[in-house]
Amino acid sequence: IAQFGLPDHLFYRDGFTRYEHCVGVMLLLRKFGATLEEQVAGLLHDVSHTAFSHVIDFVFDSRKDEDFQDRNHEAYIRRTDIPAILEKYGMTVEQVSDYHRYTLLEQDAPALCADRLDYALRESSREDVAACLPSLRAQNGRFIFDSEGAAMGFAQIYLAFQKRCESYEVATRYDVFSRVLKRALTLSVIFMNDFWEDDAYVLERLEASSDDFIRRGFALLKHRDLSFMERDVVPKVKKFRWVDPDVLIGDETRRLSERSPEYAAR
Repeated sequence: IAQFGLPDHLFYRDGFTRYEHCVGVMLLLRKFGATLEEQVAGLLHDVSHTAFSHVIDFVFDSRKDEDFQDRNHEAYIRRTDIPAILEKYGMTVEQVSDYHRYTLLEQDAPALCADRLDYALRESSREDVAACLPSLRAQNGRFIFDSEGAAMGFAQIYLAFQKRCESYEVATRYDVFSRVLKRALTLSVIFMNDFWEDDAYVLERLEASSDDFIRRGFALLKHRDLSFMERDVVPKVKKFRWVDPDVLIGDETRRLSERSPEYAAR
């Protein structure tokens, strides 16, 4: 399942998978001393994503919060063989399904957490990662930086990442593809249960359709650049994500925006 919602050949660049992201989150948690339960919660935190990730929120009109996956997380886990695996190792579904209880794994925006750290650092150069990671600390169950420069470096990485991922073009791709999926559901080309499979499973059914609307949607999305399209009067939007890292200087911890008016303005 593509992290960015659309498979590479329908997106404007190559991405990575939810699987890779989940393993990365688990490894970050392990590196910074999280409990085994928190590591497992991190490994499983995106397991309930349907095919095409957050595109599903555009299909079912939850695009403002993009929370379809969160609302179905525990129920999905209970339908799988995961509970039996957890039981074998002395854990329960309740321990790992409510991942918001784990403060290194998940924090309300704009705080740092392993989830945000992993997908942003994956989009960074090796040099940027090398500049950020040594200054990252886990303190009292939260991620902080012990260097304002490193915090600023990561914050700028995150801003640039979000500018790309929440851009008008990406929102347009989500909008176009969600219309294709709605059309396919209406025509019974696909069914709701198909989304609990993976991207390839659903794409095979979509691409076999002879419906003109579906075919035109695919033809449009296969362009790597949609700048040739006229912008709609109604703007396309996606959920805005941001970070404001905690920075430890001496004995004092403050948000980066409090230390840097420049970053607060950005």
